[in-house]
Formats: sequence, C-alpha cells, structure tokens
Amino acid sequence: MAAQLHLSAALDDATADHRPAGAGGACNPPPYARWTRLVHLAEQGGLDFVTLDGAGGPGRLDVLAVLARAAGATSRIGLVPAVAALPAGRFAPLTSAAARMAVDGRAGWLVRTALPGEGPFGTQPHGRGAYAAGPGRHPAARRPLSAARLRRPHRPHRPPVAVVLDVHGPDRRWLQAVRHADVVLLDAEHPAAAQVCRAALKHQAAAAGRDPHALRVLLRLGVDLGRGGGRGLRPRAETLHFAGPPAELAGLLAEWHAEGVADGFHLLPAHAATDLLAVVYGLVPKLRERGVFRSGYRGRTLREHLAPTA
Repeated sequence: MAAQLHLSAALDDATADHRPAGAGGACNPPPYARWTRLVHLAEQGGLDFVTLDGAGGPGRLDVLAVLARAAGATSRIGLVPAVAALPAGRFAPLTSAAARMAVDGRAGWLVRTALPGEGPFGTQPHGRGAYAAGPGRHPAARRPLSAARLRRPHRPHRPPVAVVLDVHGPDRRWLQAVRHADVVLLDAEHPAAAQVCRAALKHQAAAAGRDPHALRVLLRLGVDLGRGGGRGLRPRAETLHFAGPPAELAGLLAEWHAEGVADGFHLLPAHAATDLLAVVYGLVPKLRERGVFRSGYRGRTLREHLAPTA
C-alpha cells in the first residue's frame, strides 16, 4: 500500500464575521455555531486537525473558547489554536473546557513568531540565513547544527506543537522546530524548495536525537475550490496557491506526496464555508480512491493522527 498523506485545514477565514460593532469598538460575539459546523464538517472528512488563529482578524478572538466549544460537538479531529508562546505548564492558560479538550488528547498548539531572542519555547539564539531554491542547496542540509544548540529534549507527553516556517532558513524558528515541533507548516514558493527543506529538517531532527519520522512536514497551500471568490484568507506571497476542481488537486497532492515534497498538506481555504465542503466531499474521496488518504480515524488523539502511516 502507498504511504498515506496527512491533511489539515485552517479555519481563519471564519474570523471575518468577528467584526467591530459601532464606534465604541466593541465586537460582535464570535459566531461559535459557525465554527462548530466547520469543525464538525472537517471531522466528517477525516482531517487530522484544524487550526484557528484570530490574530489577523478585526478585534480579539478567544480561539481557545471557540475550539473548546467545537470540541463538545466532535470526538476525533485535532483542535489546534494559535498561541503567542508555548505555555509554561501543560494546561496553564486553558479554560476548564479547553483543558478537558487537552486531556482528551485532541488539543495542540500552533505557536506564532515570538519577539527576537525570545522563542516560543524560551530564550533561543537567533539569526537569519537564506538559500536559493533547488535540490541540495539548503545550507542546513550540509551544515549540521551544533549539539549545544540542540540539547533541549523533545517532550512527547505534552500536546503536539506546530510551527509555521518558510524555506528561507535555518533561523531561530528552524532550531525550535528541530528540537520541539511535532508539525511544521511550511511555506514555499515551489515544490522543489519544499522537498529540500523537508529533507533538511528531518536530517537535523535526527542529528538532535529525534526520530525524523516523528516530525511531520505539511506544505501550506492556499486553495479556492468552492468558487468562493477568494474573499477569505489571503496566504502570504511565498505560499503556494491552487484554484481549480478538487479532482485535479487530488492528483497534484498525490504526486507531490509520492515525490517526497511533504508528509501532507495544510489547506488555507479562500472561503472556509464553500472550500471546506469541496475538500470533504470532493478532494478527500478522490484521495481515498488513490489510496493516499486513510478511510477513517484509527485513533482518538491528535498524536495518533500524526503518527506515520502506511
């Protein structure tokens, strides 16, 4: 059987309904019912997890509260809110409902970029590098990180951690990912660049004493499948984009996965309400027909969903 890919989606487009109301700047209550429907729909498609980041929308969004409510209507899908930094304790900033979600094993963390010199996992060295896309040209692929920079051990007991990286490393967040992350959500302008970056990340994870297969690299991909007019999420310029029918996208993802471009894909819908429907009822069945996406959940926790599949 062919190796199977991982699939997840961002629900950030739903923050468009969380708008300021009136001159006082107060916000309308967040549409919990809408998010709950979207998370339930994603679970029907068997997606590994969904992410939610309210930082870019108008007003402040309590993503923990939103996903904690969605947790009550679902039972398997992973729920990954964006946070500014990894909590000092396992459930330190969580509401009681969100804590139950974490104890249930379905919670994760999507850690945003921290201030220079202060990584989301504590104080970290930092710096920038660059590379030109192309096979074998990533500096980290040929220059191992020093043991001193990789000494903090991986802690499998805590909720899985995801970080967003681009291919212009290695930098501070690259080091954090190598040491701590379970999932890298990767931005790349071209599949070949993603392929090289994935290989370099896994190489450095192995050098840090980790199982490289435990680090899942998902390529971020902006998608417009449901003819939503692109009104929603606007991926960064270096993020790959796709607009077209789900069947065509299924062939493309299967091809990239077979070539080792990524362990899976994190979809950024142009419009969550329509594109997620197309993912669940169009893309997922086509991937299953190709034998590259599982027919259902094999476990109940996010860590089980992220386990290597074959």
